[in-house]
Amino acid sequence: MRKDGKYSPDNRYEAKLTSVAHARFDIRPRRLLSREDAAFYIGVSPTTFDRLVADGRMPKSCQVYSRVLWDIHKLDIAVDLISDPEEATSGREIEL
Repeated sequence: MRKDGKYSPDNRYEAKLTSVAHARFDIRPRRLLSREDAAFYIGVSPTTFDRLVADGRMPKSCQVYSRVLWDIHKLDIAVDLISDPEEATSGREIEL
């Protein structure tokens, strides 16, 4: 920041970035997530997310106009099935 309180183009980010500053935080609630956001949500890279979708451990996407999106509720169910299949289903059928 310059002495007059304005930002100059060369030093807009004077503070050192911590690992938390690099994290992606979006506080707006959303039901459908993009591929990158869905991967981030479950804690894997987009490439790993693609493999999980391909082998059926993550749900298939839905298309809204030109957007390819994943339902956050189905992602939650899929993660529950991966972490503890017996407890997640508890006798009921879940379709991804």
